[in-house]
Amino acid sequence: MTKKLLVLAALTLSVTRPAFADPVVKFVPFVRDSFGHTPFTLDVQGASFDAGTPVIQWYDNGNANQQWIQHDLGDGTFGFENVNSRKCLKTNGTVGQQLFQDNCNKADPLEHWQVLVQQDGRYVLQNPQSKLVMDVNGQNYRAAGDPVDGFTYKGDESNWNHPPGWSSEHLNQQFSIYVLGQL
Repeated sequence: MTKKLLVLAALTLSVTRPAFADPVVKFVPFVRDSFGHTPFTLDVQGASFDAGTPVIQWYDNGNANQQWIQHDLGDGTFGFENVNSRKCLKTNGTVGQQLFQDNCNKADPLEHWQVLVQQDGRYVLQNPQSKLVMDVNGQNYRAAGDPVDGFTYKGDESNWNHPPGWSSEHLNQQFSIYVLGQL
């Protein structure tokens, strides 16, 4: 009986996650509805498990397809793995093409993201390989289901706070990142 308890205890210790586990986050586009709320979050369309499934903005419902594990890749970039599908956020490197989830491959530079902190505390996520940033597309980028694509960076950190010539088009490239816990 004592041997069985020791084996069980050893197995339990071997599968315990370390204290420095990666955070689980959600991305909230800086998009306001007519009431001044931010109702959307980054979402794998249809909660799909398939590689190649597009990423959209959708109503924040707290589901796992809207949660992302932030992996520090050790080179100043992060990979973002969807909690639901276990696939990673990726760009194909072409301006205006929708972001999608793909099988995770840390060696693929199109899955690497730099988190650029803006003066107002929001973030821009940029792929250093393509220089594209995560961008909510659409005519007014305020609709559920609008695609999230890779697009040319529309400004630098010094001009996001209403510089001369500022327009609302800059807001569709800014996101808040909320840490939901650790995995």
